[in-house]
Amino acid sequence: MIAICICSRGLVHSRTMEAVEDLRRNTSTETRMLITHDLPIPDAQNEITSRALALGCSAILYIEEDVIPPEDFLDHATADMVQTVDYALEGGNHSVHLDDNNDVIFCGMGCLLVAADVFRKLPRPWFHTKSHTTIRDGHKELLVPQSELKHYGGQEVALCFALQQAGIPIHLLTELRAKHLRVKRMGTPKQNDGCHEIEFL
Repeated sequence: MIAICICSRGLVHSRTMEAVEDLRRNTSTETRMLITHDLPIPDAQNEITSRALALGCSAILYIEEDVIPPEDFLDHATADMVQTVDYALEGGNHSVHLDDNNDVIFCGMGCLLVAADVFRKLPRPWFHTKSHTTIRDGHKELLVPQSELKHYGGQEVALCFALQQAGIPIHLLTELRAKHLRVKRMGTPKQNDGCHEIEFL
């Protein structure tokens, strides 16, 4: 069983939920969907991971509330490792960062599958918001934690650093890409035609 975990701050894109249902419908693997409510980063990620592991899942698929996962992701992914797909970020950046060897240094959690056994090899808390930088070691880049805490995010890099320390690689599924949504303009309240304007990054 794969636990599909969505950490919500109260709202989830309708296109994301539609894609998650397509994902579940297009796989023969049993899935359970878990959602957090009203929890900050990184509490939401730690709480939902604990709940997923308590269910006895074989893997956890993290999907962020503004990401559309590929509908056939679970057909390409393997539940006994760590796998991700790339998606666009603001400013022309990407969620997956590679070194000169094309190894994943760190990635976002928009569409990230982690085998349940992996968490038993990592120290707790699995997620925190300590800042990280990278250092070069030949053609390889390594994450190094810093003392200060990030004002926003950082939980995904903390997980990637823990994976690096444990010698667990992150596999990039290069044949797939996710889509990233952004609210371009909020709709007008109390109007029949008051839809939010959503764009793809």
